[in-house]
Amino acid sequence: MTPTDWIDDNAHPLATDTDTDTDTDAPLDDLEPLLAVVEDASVVGGGDGSRAAHEVTVLQARIARLLVIRAGFRTLAFDGGRELGEALDAFVRTGAGDPRKLLRQSEPFWNIAPFLHLIQWAREYNRAHAGDEVRVLGADMGADAVAAWGTLPPPPDDPRNMAALERGFAERITAWHAATGHRVFFWSTTSHASNGLRRAVHFPASIPRGQRNAGSLLRERFGSAYRPIGFTFGRGQVRAYGNGGVLHVPPPGHALAEHTLDAAHPDSPAYLLDLRTTAPPDISAWRDAPTRTRMIVPGYDPAHHAEPCMTGGSLKEWFDALVHVHEVTPTQLLP
Repeated sequence: MTPTDWIDDNAHPLATDTDTDTDTDAPLDDLEPLLAVVEDASVVGGGDGSRAAHEVTVLQARIARLLVIRAGFRTLAFDGGRELGEALDAFVRTGAGDPRKLLRQSEPFWNIAPFLHLIQWAREYNRAHAGDEVRVLGADMGADAVAAWGTLPPPPDDPRNMAALERGFAERITAWHAATGHRVFFWSTTSHASNGLRRAVHFPASIPRGQRNAGSLLRERFGSAYRPIGFTFGRGQVRAYGNGGVLHVPPPGHALAEHTLDAAHPDSPAYLLDLRTTAPPDISAWRDAPTRTRMIVPGYDPAHHAEPCMTGGSLKEWFDALVHVHEVTPTQLLP
């Protein structure tokens, strides 16, 4: 049996109809197999490798709604700043403020329609569920994360900055969970959300350094009650956040895990794969083998599309489940 055969036999087809971006009452039935993955989870991480693919962000938002409605999750955390998180939290609790304006003034990867519609949906959910409200948490502690050094922050390229960022995410979510008792969905990237004890991120002109990320610290704190979900895709177009244009992403080459993932379930636009499923030895060896997953970053060059990636672990180590989308279109920035 090949990995592709095994995925064909075990994955669950998902819908990628982008009308679900605006129709927050759209059915979530195709996502129901995910409930078995998140059962008994305290924190679920949902990370992708591009932040720039519309169909992926729609699925992240749909999964967030599923976790609230069907699994009792009550905090939507994201890797944005504390100030933005507090303003969005005030809106979903009281209706104060303008989330569209807030997101338009934030980082471009939060200035997108699916995230805005999720926040607006959370406000409507809270209006109908007084006393059982959904909260929003900005998990990036910013300057507070580097304050532990006790002196001026290290230079920007110092790896201690990344270590402080990762620890800040984990500590903020852990403290929030302890204070509220809420089950938390953490919307982020594979770099932050995966269980990466030794993960390294390869950017253009960077020196990749293997170090622990937020997901590994959350796994250390919560054990198996931290469940990371990875979002991958095969090909298409993504938003170029550096200049606001569009980038063409070719099909993945053999060096990337997406090459195998994209060969499976060709008749479904997307699928969910539970990586904890019992598998024969050859499939277990594939899941446990060192791999690399695609990362779309500023400076991404389609001619060298396999070079920006995440390494330092295996699919089984990094994620409890995968959501794979075959073809994507660029994220839609808010007008």
